[in-house]
Amino acid sequence: MMQSALRQNQLTIRTMPNTPLSVGAGVVGLAPGDHATQEQTETVAELLSAAYRVHILDEPQIDALTGVAGSGPAYAFYLAEHMAAAGVEMGLDPDLAAALAAQTLYGAGTMLVENLGVLDAAQLRRNVTSPNGTTEQAIRTFDEADMGHTIRAGAKASSERAAEISQSLR
Repeated sequence: MMQSALRQNQLTIRTMPNTPLSVGAGVVGLAPGDHATQEQTETVAELLSAAYRVHILDEPQIDALTGVAGSGPAYAFYLAEHMAAAGVEMGLDPDLAAALAAQTLYGAGTMLVENLGVLDAAQLRRNVTSPNGTTEQAIRTFDEADMGHTIRAGAKASSERAAEISQSLR
């Protein structure tokens, strides 16, 4: 815990924001240190919630949040980068391909957020995937390349690196 690098009994609340907070659409994880009260933690959460969604976690969960949400925007940008590149390879203008990828990810992300607690990502994906259709062919190709495993492995690698960095600060 980072608090061990500070003076004894010092109040700490560790935060992990992600970059979409710059457009009012981010998340931040809060992990109260040993000396932070629930009231202090809730006050910090309330202050930060004016700009983005706040999740209060136990300290060990902050590294997992980093692997999913801290580094996650880069995963989405990486996907957009390759979606746009595929569009260019298929003959689209680069600016159009980039705009299509960006708007598609924005719309899909909005659908995910608006359906939290109602429909999960897997169900939303199934809703778009017609049997023997174009999307099913793409998903089959992704599955054959084991993209799901690769994405989970990348998030875990990010989380493990976050833990290493945290350890080095002790």
